[in-house]
Amino acid sequence: MSVYHITLASMASLIWGATFLFTDAALQHMPPLLFAALRFCFVLPVAFVVPRPNIPYWIIALAGIFLGVGQYGFQFLGMAQGVTPGLASLLAHTQAFFTIAIAALLFREQIGAGQLAGIALGIIGFAVLVFEKDNSTNVSILFISILGAVSGAVGNNILKSIGGSVDILGVVVWMSIFVPIPLFLCSVAVDGWPTIQGALININLITILSLIYSAVFATIIAFVIWGKLLTLYPASVVAPFFLLVPVFGIFLSIALKNEPFGMARVVGCGFIFAGLIVSIVPRHSR
Repeated sequence: MSVYHITLASMASLIWGATFLFTDAALQHMPPLLFAALRFCFVLPVAFVVPRPNIPYWIIALAGIFLGVGQYGFQFLGMAQGVTPGLASLLAHTQAFFTIAIAALLFREQIGAGQLAGIALGIIGFAVLVFEKDNSTNVSILFISILGAVSGAVGNNILKSIGGSVDILGVVVWMSIFVPIPLFLCSVAVDGWPTIQGALININLITILSLIYSAVFATIIAFVIWGKLLTLYPASVVAPFFLLVPVFGIFLSIALKNEPFGMARVVGCGFIFAGLIVSIVPRHSR
């Protein structure tokens, strides 16, 4: 992999890692489900220039429900209730474990020894986070974040079920058609119309910049970079760079938000990250 392409892969990971801080800033001023709905509304115009992926609409809709509504709905709910950006970036990536487990159940895929070890390390790490004495985050909120990862894993397997190469950018853009309305209705049910109306009327520059960053940089630019690299190199070469996302997320959260990371949290995150490495990095590259 050339230095230029390594830089691009690292840049895409940095963009995704920083997204959690932008989201955290926006959630200080806007209900989480409403912000998630608006995030996908900002992506919708891109459907006019990105071709629809060659898969049935019902699969695109299902992908939207699980990869959009479920994944980001639960993820943002967790962050709004106190899950810090760094921790959220790591918990979001536990979907790798659930993707493997669901694929084994639904598609009878064999789970290798390395993947089993990775899942076990992830479980230990999450248990440490749950039972850490200095935990400032309610355990139930951690599980809400994990539900987002589970939903993302289901969505991953929906895409996997169609087989062949999938235009990921096309899926993300076109599934956005099916995401905002369910999230908006859920926000109405959870937050109430007066709260939503007030948030929309009083929307500030921070929230607008966060929406633009999430739609333009995190969704369009990062996925274009990722898609380009996947056309030039095997997935086994590109995928390990995905592990940089929580690294950047945690580092930026500590540096810019003074996110607390006591020894127990360091150990818990270390187990989860080690599990991700064992699960994601191909055996022949280790």
